[in-house]
Amino acid sequence: MDAYAQQQKAENITREAEETRKTLDYQNQHNKERADYEDQLERKRQVDMLDVQRYMQEEQLKKQEEMVLRQEEQRRKTAEYEAKLRTQTELAKAAAEADGRIRQERENHDLILEKVKLEAIEKRDT
Repeated sequence: MDAYAQQQKAENITREAEETRKTLDYQNQHNKERADYEDQLERKRQVDMLDVQRYMQEEQLKKQEEMVLRQEEQRRKTAEYEAKLRTQTELAKAAAEADGRIRQERENHDLILEKVKLEAIEKRDT
C-alpha cells in the first residue's frame, strides 16, 4: 500500500501543481487583460485631453480672429470718420475763404467806386 499511497501522493502533487499552474496562468491572463484595459483607458484619456486642448485652441483662435475683425472694423470706421471730418473742414475752409474774398471784393468795389467818384469830382473841378 505504500506504493499506492506514494503514487496517489505523487498524483495529488502533480494535480496540485497543475491546478497551481492553471491558477497562475489565469492570474497572469487576468493581469494582462487588466493592464491592457488600463492602457486602453489611459490612451483614451490622452486622446480626450488632446481633443479638449484642440477645441480650446480653436475657440481661442476664433476669439482672436473675431477681435482682429472688430479692430479692423473700428479702424475702418475711424478712417471713414476722419475722412468725413476732413471733408467738412475743407468745405468750411473753402466757404470761409469764399466769404472772405466776397467781403474783400465788396470792400475793394466800394473803394474803387469812392476813388472813381473822387476822380470824377476832381476832373469837374479842373
